[in-house]
Amino acid sequence: MEENISSLKKREDLISSKQKAAKLAGATYLLTTAILVVANFTIIQRLNVEKNAVETAKNILAHESLFRLSIVAIWFIVPAL
Repeated sequence: MEENISSLKKREDLISSKQKAAKLAGATYLLTTAILVVANFTIIQRLNVEKNAVETAKNILAHESLFRLSIVAIWFIVPAL
């Protein structure tokens, strides 16, 4: 009888740890998606001028910190893929 209770407790602990891992994975996925959206659709779009490399380069030089932030965001996303 005690063996059954011990076995049941181990099973509950295993299920609990799997649920925690699943919640962490889901939260990480949502965070990564949010960073991707911000990096691609706000930062990089502000800097890029379509079909005009000179203006794009000027924007990057004028907003160097934004450009660096986009690089860091992309570095954060790539290992998550």
